[in-house]
Amino acid sequence: MSDILEGLNEKQREAVLSEHPRTLVLAGAGAGKTATIIKKIQYLIFEKGVRSSKILAITFTKDAANEMIDRLIMLTPEKEDYQVIFNDKKLSKAPEISKEMNSRKNMPGSTR
Repeated sequence: MSDILEGLNEKQREAVLSEHPRTLVLAGAGAGKTATIIKKIQYLIFEKGVRSSKILAITFTKDAANEMIDRLIMLTPEKEDYQVIFNDKKLSKAPEISKEMNSRKNMPGSTR
């Protein structure tokens, strides 16, 4: 579980570990809302054994929803199942996000 909580601040950890059936993640731009929601989904699936079909995540924009889907696809072990979507730039931004995430890891002062 330490991998799931890695890189989160105290409030984000609180949201991920909350046992409440509904969690609202509300914060300003760039505060890590998407990362927190993804970590919450990972926590529910891998630590709590919740079936993914029982999880509902709602965003305010289609772009945010697509980014969440792309990030979740990149985290799944069965990536081969998603290769067609993942590699089709018309359907997915995953290659761009992956490249961006890797470039952020190499930035000076990065905590990732």
